[in-house]
Amino acid sequence: MDIRTKLVLALVLVALSSMALLGAFAYQTTAQMLQQISVRQLNALAESRKDDIQNVYEGWQDKVSLVRSRTQLRLNLVRYNERGDVEAVAGIRRILDDALTSVDVFERIALFDRRGEEVVRVGESSVEQSFRIPDGDAVEFVGSFPMADGAVHIVLRSALTLDDTIIGGVEVVLSTADLRSVVSDYTGLGETGEVLIVMQEDSEWVRVLHPLRHQKVDHKRIPANEVSAGVRAALTAAGPGALSDGNFRFDDYRGEVVWGASRFLDGLEWGLVVKMDEAEEEQLAHELRGSMIDLSLALSAFAVVGGTILGFWLARPVLRLREIVEQVREGDVEVRADATGDDEIAYLAGALNDFLDEYRGTGGDATDDGAKVADAADPSAEDKART
Repeated sequence: MDIRTKLVLALVLVALSSMALLGAFAYQTTAQMLQQISVRQLNALAESRKDDIQNVYEGWQDKVSLVRSRTQLRLNLVRYNERGDVEAVAGIRRILDDALTSVDVFERIALFDRRGEEVVRVGESSVEQSFRIPDGDAVEFVGSFPMADGAVHIVLRSALTLDDTIIGGVEVVLSTADLRSVVSDYTGLGETGEVLIVMQEDSEWVRVLHPLRHQKVDHKRIPANEVSAGVRAALTAAGPGALSDGNFRFDDYRGEVVWGASRFLDGLEWGLVVKMDEAEEEQLAHELRGSMIDLSLALSAFAVVGGTILGFWLARPVLRLREIVEQVREGDVEVRADATGDDEIAYLAGALNDFLDEYRGTGGDATDDGAKVADAADPSAEDKART
C-alpha cells in the first residue's frame, strides 16, 4: 500500500470517526434536552389540571354557600326550631327542590335542625353518613363515596347561621360530572396523553373518578396492588408530587411505558396523574436521529471525496521524490527535486539535490554514479543487492 492510499484512508477514517463521535454526542445531548422539556411540560400540565380541579371544588363550595345563604330557608328553619311549624317545612322543601333542579351536580340536599336531626331531604343518593353540624362558617368536605353503579358522590356540609347563631346545618351530595371538563381536555397531551383523577376506595381498591381516554369504561376500579408507580405517587401526600426526580417513567394500566407527573390534592384526598406514551414523547428524538443519519451520510460522502482529493494532493511531493530516485537509478544525475517550501519534504528534496550535486562533481561514470546515488537515496536498494 503506497503512501497516497495510506493518507487517503487515514484522512477519511479520522473524518468519519470525528463525525460519528460528534453525531452521537449531539444526539444524546439533544435527546436529553427534549426529555427534560417534556417532563417540564408534563409538570406544568399537572399543576394546571390541579388548579382546574381546585376551581371545580371551590365552585361546589360556592353552590352550597348559595343554598345556605337563602334568607327564607333560614327563617323557615328558625320557625321550625321554635314551633315545629309544618308550613315552615313545606317552605324549606320548596327552596331545596328549587336548588336541586337548578344545579345539575346536586344529587341530594338534606337540611338539619340545631340538634342535628334531619328536617327535609330532597333528591336521591345511597350515601348514608351520620350528620354533625360543622363548626365555623366554612363549607366542610366530608368525603368521596363510590356508588353501586360505579359513580362517585361528594358530600359537603355547612352550618346554617342567623345573626351569628347556629340554627342548623345543610348536607349536599354532588356528582363528579364537572370533573369531566378537566380530564377530557387533552390540550398539550398529543394523541396518547391522559389525565387521571384517582381515589383510594379502600385498602384493596383504587378508583378512577371518570372515563378513561383509551378504555371506554366509566369509573374504572384497579386493585391496589396493581396500580402504577404514577398512581401510587399521586395518592401519597408525603411523596414528591411531581415524578421528575428520575421516576417520571412507569407502566400505565394498559401496560404501555409512559412519562408522567403527579399531584396530591389536599382536602379532597385525591391523586392526579398527567401522562403521555413514551413512544410519542420520543418521536421528536427519533425524527432528529433520522435527520442526523441523513446528514451524516451526506457528510461521509463529502469526507470520502474530500479525503481522497486531499490525500492525493498531500502525497504529490513524496511521489515526486520517488520518481526522481527512479530516474537517478536509471542514470539521470541531472534531475533535481523541487526544494521550495519550509516543510520536511522540502528539506529532504534539498538534501537529495545536494547529494546529487556532490556526486555529479566527482566526474565519475554517470550510470555508476547514478546507481550509487540511487542506492544511497533508496535504502531498500542495498537490501535488493543482498538478495
